[in-house]
Amino acid sequence: MIWNWLKSLVAKPKTSSLYEALKPVKVVNYIPRSAEWIKAKIKMCCGDTEIHILDRYYHVQPKAVVEEWVKEFEPVRKYTEHIFDCDDFAFWFKAFMALKYGLNSVGYTEGYWYETLHAFNLIVCLDGVYLFEPQHPAKKLFPPEYPYTVRKVII
Repeated sequence: MIWNWLKSLVAKPKTSSLYEALKPVKVVNYIPRSAEWIKAKIKMCCGDTEIHILDRYYHVQPKAVVEEWVKEFEPVRKYTEHIFDCDDFAFWFKAFMALKYGLNSVGYTEGYWYETLHAFNLIVCLDGVYLFEPQHPAKKLFPPEYPYTVRKVII
């Protein structure tokens, strides 16, 4: 589903510029927050975590809105060891949310799942900070707690 949408953007843009072709598909009323606000939210829930803030302002939404959006996420391919694994799923989800919804409050996260190094996503919402496991078919947001440990966030 989403793969066909992306191919259509590349194959025959219906607009005169790449900028227009890559505008978010769903336009919603965004709630802007500063980089400092985002960093404070992440620190509050994840403690001593390495945080790399890349934007000055972030668009955030209530958890209920983001939960509806994550249901539409479909990976572009199946898990392939060493080729398309956890880090690729996490990067793809971050890009999907930015391309489709213009949501830049999704972070790429490195940490641990139990004792294993793992990549997943962290999403800053108006009402909290949540994790998302892009490889899991349940497509649900969950609080940042064991068995997941957040070590580094790029947002």
